[in-house]
This record gives sequence, C-alpha cells and structure tokens, in this order.
Amino acid sequence: MFKKGLKSKVFGFTLAEVLIALGVIGVVVALTIPSLIQKTQDAEFHSAWKKEFSVISQAYDSVRADNNYDMSTYFTASGIDGLFTDMGKYISYRNADLSSVNFSTVYKTLSGAYLSSLNLTYMQYDFKDGTHLSGRYDTVYTPSNSMIVWVDVNGVFKGPNVLGKDLYGLLIYTDRILPMGATGTNLENTCNKTAYSCPKPPFEVQDCAGASCSYEYLQK
Repeated sequence: MFKKGLKSKVFGFTLAEVLIALGVIGVVVALTIPSLIQKTQDAEFHSAWKKEFSVISQAYDSVRADNNYDMSTYFTASGIDGLFTDMGKYISYRNADLSSVNFSTVYKTLSGAYLSSLNLTYMQYDFKDGTHLSGRYDTVYTPSNSMIVWVDVNGVFKGPNVLGKDLYGLLIYTDRILPMGATGTNLENTCNKTAYSCPKPPFEVQDCAGASCSYEYLQK
C-alpha cells in the first residue's frame, strides 16, 4: 500500500539528450540509406538483365526453328542485321540513331577504365522498355565465330553505364547464346573491380572487369 502524501516521480529526457539522440539517428540514416538505394538499384538491374536475356534467347531460338536450325547465312559481316530483322518478329524494338554519341567516353568497366567503342557503334536497337542493344559479327573471337551483343538495361542516356552494373554482354553462336563469363567464353571470373587482360575482341582495351557478371547474375 502507498502512503498518502507520497508523489511518484516522473522521469524524462532533457532537450540536449533528445537532440543528441536525433543526431545519432540522423547519422545512421545517412550511412544506411545510400547503401539501401544502391542495393535496390542493383537488384532492379539484375532483374532487367534476366528478363532481356530470356527475351533475346527465346527470339533467337524461334529464328533458328524458322530456319530449320541452319543459321550459317546470318553469320557474315552483314548477316547480323538480317538476324535481328528476323528476330524483330518476336521482339518489339526500333533502330536507334546514336551517331552523335561518342561511345569512347560512355561506358566503363568495373575497374573504372573506359570500354572500347569499337563493338558499341555497329548495330543499334532500342527496346520499347528503354533497353539498348548494340553489337557486331566477329570472325576472330575465340573459340569460334560469334556475334557480340551488348545489352544496356536502362539505355545509353541513363547511368551508371558500367559493365556489370547496367551493361551486360552475350555471345551468339549458330547453335546457342552464352552470357559473357560462361564456361568457354574466355571471360570467366571477371565479375569484380580488378583490371584483367582479356581476349580481343570483344575488348579492344586490356580490361574487362565486370564482364562475367553477365553470367553470374543470371545464376542468382
């Protein structure tokens, strides 16, 4: 029992203590929000890449079926345009006029080096969802002739324009499509910021940091 006349004490925070607590919360938020935003953006890029790889692969398989799986006529210097024209039956896209864009200063690798513009200025297509494709046919690339295709999942004019972030690559062969970094592409284990000396082409600079992210993110 409480005795009459006794008053309970009420404890509270002083203004200084409240301000200190708010300051600490503000610092924590400032440190965590950018990281959360980056993770969310990366997840969106990865999801978009998976979608576009699936769309391109299905369209290519459809064209192969249309041609009784004989794709030899497409694998010439001018054949890549014919291939994507025929893939247009299954993919909604339009030709992109980017002649005014200086691609030598547009894309970077994960290590920070500029990605060569050589393979970025040939075939140019834009999907309706904003994805940009560029590519070319190559007679030198090991292990066999292939078409090199770059996929920018949010378009040329939106950043970060970094290989392994919003830019991915794939190699088209007569019988399959492989993302860069898959076994046999000679670009394995390059999904990090370390500058690597990679085979040319598709890389005209001795750096392909981020290339194998194209394969690794499809596995997650």
